[in-house]
Amino acid sequence: MTAVRTMTSYVGLSGTFSCNEVGECNTDKPQFVVVKDGAWVTAEVQ
Repeated sequence: MTAVRTMTSYVGLSGTFSCNEVGECNTDKPQFVVVKDGAWVTAEVQ
């Protein structure tokens, strides 16, 4: 749990997030990305 509680500005597959001292992270939902013109971009909501 120490690793989670001290994580800051972690860039993962679903975005960048940080966690506080009790393990609460700033993620509220998954974020989906796609490759467009050779770059990763946030997928449009359909």
